[in-house]
Amino acid sequence: MDPKLASKNGDIPASKDDASKEKKYKTEQHGIWEILFMNEGHREQYLKLIQDFPKLFPSLYQLLLDIYSLSPELFPIFAFFQLWEGSREAIKMHFSSMLLRVIEQCLKEGVADYPAVINAVALRLGVAGLSSLFSWHSNRILRKLERRVTSHFQIRIMQAKLDGDLAHKNSRLSINLGPAAQTNVTADQAWRALEDILRYVSVVITVISQLALILHLSFHDNGGPFFALLCFLQPVVSTSISKSLWNEVCIARENNKDQQRMEALVTLIKAEYRQDVISNNLQRYILEEYQSASKRLGDVSAEPIWSVFRNSKSPAKQILLTFLGELPLVYCAALALRNPRHTSFASIAILQQSSAFLSRWVSFALGGSEGFRNSMKQIQDLYESSKETRDSVLNGTTSEKQATFEDATLRSGEGMEFELRNVSFSYPGSQVSKEALSNIDLKIKSGQFVVLVGANGSGKSTLLKMLCRLFQPTPSTSEDDKTADQILIDSVPAPSYSESSLRRTMAVLSQDNLIYPGFSLGQNIGMGYTPFLNDEECLHEVARKAGAEEVITRMKKGMDTLLDPLFNWYQFNVREKDNDHPLKKVLEEMERPTEVSGGEKQRIVAARTFMRFNSGKIRFLAVDEPSSALDAEGEELLLDNLLKERQGKTIIFVTHRFGKLTKHADLILCMKEGKIVESGTHKELIQIADGEYKKLYDIQASPFRDEPEAAPSSS
Repeated sequence: MDPKLASKNGDIPASKDDASKEKKYKTEQHGIWEILFMNEGHREQYLKLIQDFPKLFPSLYQLLLDIYSLSPELFPIFAFFQLWEGSREAIKMHFSSMLLRVIEQCLKEGVADYPAVINAVALRLGVAGLSSLFSWHSNRILRKLERRVTSHFQIRIMQAKLDGDLAHKNSRLSINLGPAAQTNVTADQAWRALEDILRYVSVVITVISQLALILHLSFHDNGGPFFALLCFLQPVVSTSISKSLWNEVCIARENNKDQQRMEALVTLIKAEYRQDVISNNLQRYILEEYQSASKRLGDVSAEPIWSVFRNSKSPAKQILLTFLGELPLVYCAALALRNPRHTSFASIAILQQSSAFLSRWVSFALGGSEGFRNSMKQIQDLYESSKETRDSVLNGTTSEKQATFEDATLRSGEGMEFELRNVSFSYPGSQVSKEALSNIDLKIKSGQFVVLVGANGSGKSTLLKMLCRLFQPTPSTSEDDKTADQILIDSVPAPSYSESSLRRTMAVLSQDNLIYPGFSLGQNIGMGYTPFLNDEECLHEVARKAGAEEVITRMKKGMDTLLDPLFNWYQFNVREKDNDHPLKKVLEEMERPTEVSGGEKQRIVAARTFMRFNSGKIRFLAVDEPSSALDAEGEELLLDNLLKERQGKTIIFVTHRFGKLTKHADLILCMKEGKIVESGTHKELIQIADGEYKKLYDIQASPFRDEPEAAPSSS
């Protein structure tokens, strides 16, 4: 277990600020699963819901306003159907009670009261018909709302994810969607959270309506409120003594070594391991090891955790709950014995049915309180995180008057000037003890050509992303140094600039080489500067500069080629042997992903960067290992054309390769373990004895030095 989660003695600190306040957890073993529970009962869960509801209500209110604004014509009908959904069973039982009473009266008197029976039957059938009609309309409206609300959520989520800090953007929308599972919220998950809220509200309405019906019937037959209390007894006791994994604050982990061994052995039969298994003659070993592990496991339950957790170790609880569930019927029998003449068998039947129904829905309401609270928190997280991202990133965080980077661009066509003051950075959640960047002080002048060098993991790419405002510095713990963890761009604190205008002045060519799926080759290139997206001449020109023209010409559809088409398709019962089947031919002609090499991807991505230069606003070019998959000729072409685009821009290259770049750089920054250990020109750094730069340079240059001359041929 993560030491941050629990200490050896089973204590979980409540907070970093107050380590003395500790919560206890306990462990239980269920089959192959170990479960770690917080000692938190149902009472605490209900108190949490009551305490949190005032904080959560504004988000729920905002959600209802959004739904109304999206569908003002459907919202009142939608609200009515939600009310109906919760109360329909009580309404149906009420009219069933009326019908049974009429029938019972006819049987007692021995006289057929046709008008009363027909009226009661008509009312009961009318309610049943309305119920079906309302359910049909409710489903239609719900599907329309789902489409509109999901689209609304998707836009909010896309905006929050498209804006913001690269290192933190994933965690900002992180919500708890299940036991020990943290994931990024999606529009579908947000809709499901809304459905869970609506379902719980419907359960509460159902409980209230069933309780009203029971009170009405029990008072009518002198049962009194005591009967209603008996109906509540079984679900309340059941909730207090029973556990549901989904409502617990817990961690479940598989800790049986034999089961883990068996799962590992089963993994080896997958197709991707087939060659290794055959080459190493592992077939017999895998089978024998699986049999041994299975024998050691014995009869220990390997069911999924939610199944094995349900299995009770003793029948006592179930027997108790069964007897409590029968108390309403026993009470009805006692009423009949006490006053047989005024006891209605119809009412007893309805009371019994309604009490069982109420018992079930009270259990749902009590047991679902934690799920309802979590769903409310999901909606709150969605609204707050998207608002927080827009406020803190798009608008900047300084109290000074906001600078507009477009104005700075208009005033000067020169490159950007950067200054870093004691900047550090650690990746969120990283298990590495050292910082990725540590106390960086740096000044890069306008128009400089800078090269970052260093061993792998030295912090080169992290520093470049920091300058591109993809990462935010880790805040300094020192209150005395107010200038710490600052990045200045043209002498202005970087957060003062709006992110959108800042991005327009930067071009980034990274080593990721990402091809946008669902977009053609031309669109992949043109998205570097979308106003020229359909300019075919411009697309071909930037492709030529990046060396991507040969990739385009070898494709049948040229610029219109979809390298990774995005569409779902399924085939049913079209056999491979049916070569003459017309559907088999359709399958063969369907567009599949087109395989391209890593070097070809680099050329396409580089062409996208060249497209950005057409905006005329680029003042800073950041290049991170852009030619790792290129051959020597392709690398030479790309680097030459990138340097030709210099024209006063500030350019920063991250590279492992020494040569033309380092020899022509205005400034070389040599990094090691997150720090800048040397800086200067190639001539200056190569003179430093035992210097880091000289060591790296000599390693690359050594294969080309002092090579023995070829022996003369003895002809």
